[in-house]
Amino acid sequence: MRRMEGGLGRRSRGRAVWVDRRSHRQGARLLTASLVTVLGCANPSTDPDLSSELEERLRAGFDRPPGTEFQVPPEVRLDDGLSENEAVALALWNEPRFREALVGLEVAEADLWQAGLLPNPVLRLFFPLDVKQFEGTMAWALDALWTRPWRVASARNVWGETAQRLVETGLQTASATRLAFIDARFGEGSADLAQRRARLSERFAAIVAARAKRGEVIEFQAASRRADALRAREDAVAARQRADRARMALRAAVGADEMLPALELGRARELEEPPDAEEAKLRALETRPAILAARLRVDAAAEQIGLAKRSVVRLGVVVDSNQKGANGWEVGPGLDVEIPLFDRNQAGIARAEASLEQAEWAYAGERRRVSIEVATAHRVYADALGAVERWTAEAIPAVIRRAELARRAEQQGSIPYTDLITAELQLVDAEIRALDLETAARRALVDLERGIGRRFDE
Repeated sequence: MRRMEGGLGRRSRGRAVWVDRRSHRQGARLLTASLVTVLGCANPSTDPDLSSELEERLRAGFDRPPGTEFQVPPEVRLDDGLSENEAVALALWNEPRFREALVGLEVAEADLWQAGLLPNPVLRLFFPLDVKQFEGTMAWALDALWTRPWRVASARNVWGETAQRLVETGLQTASATRLAFIDARFGEGSADLAQRRARLSERFAAIVAARAKRGEVIEFQAASRRADALRAREDAVAARQRADRARMALRAAVGADEMLPALELGRARELEEPPDAEEAKLRALETRPAILAARLRVDAAAEQIGLAKRSVVRLGVVVDSNQKGANGWEVGPGLDVEIPLFDRNQAGIARAEASLEQAEWAYAGERRRVSIEVATAHRVYADALGAVERWTAEAIPAVIRRAELARRAEQQGSIPYTDLITAELQLVDAEIRALDLETAARRALVDLERGIGRRFDE
């Protein structure tokens, strides 16, 4: 088989030695089992570092006391408002789907434990009836000794893949929470600006209607302004409804119940310059949990090939005893050998090789998917950030300057009051546009950091 992207290929002994050592350091404090000894073989334990992995990537932990009720992490203070990082911490403690996925790691841990156990001996007893003597036979699968390392290595890689998938789920949970926080935080500002615009439009419509009654303007102008005011009022109502729904979505994202009071949302983090596009892609390929999980899947499949090849010969130790011999009880050892004459586990080996090829293609596909995802997110964020900077540096100052000049001119009687309202409306529209651009940039930032697999301001 040709070598796949990332340096993967068939391994003659079915063992992968190139895996990033960090992938073997994943663990869970709450799931780590104590070492036990079974026939002299210790249980293959897992390293308790999954909490540290999530804390490093998300700046929040997930190891919480037992119970399914809503709980607040010790680092979160709700009396001074809710920040973006605090929202993520709440989600990792309380979001039901993430907590459900977390429990799935126990299954992989149990499988790893089982892989390290040796089989129990089998005792067969034949009771004396009539002329039949009492006999006993004890058999034990000796081949379990030399296949155990491959079973344990494969199960450990499966466990590591599960742990990395869980970290990926944690990243997705954190990203969804950050997006919900952004929508709720900036939805309030959008609703306030829409309400402000509605008030200005209604004031403008009232002034034009009064002038139409005096015959200073035609009725068509009054009707147009009234229609604009009605539309602005409906836009304000819709903006408020979106803000309310965004707050409800944030409560759902953090796993809050109805007992959590309404919270003031703190300031969002500063928008920052993105890293170089190539650097961002390389960081994602090195540290993205989904890629690490795919690599561990390849390792597990490679170990399965080694296990399948070593399962061709099945050898057991037998101890036989009977009651009536020339010297009383007779005990003697023996071997139970399955001769691989027809079945040499050809199907098992072929299946293991096909699984390895599947895993290699999945790994290559994951790398390509992440590369495209990061490149796209990087371009979107760079464009969005550029739009924010241009609008803030050029459009906003110009509109503010125009509104200031309009106020001064109206005070001096140089322009009618309606021209001042027009300038104020243009200022509000510019602020709404700025808020929309900033919201889009912040959402793009979340998508980029989700693609990289960690925050890039570390």
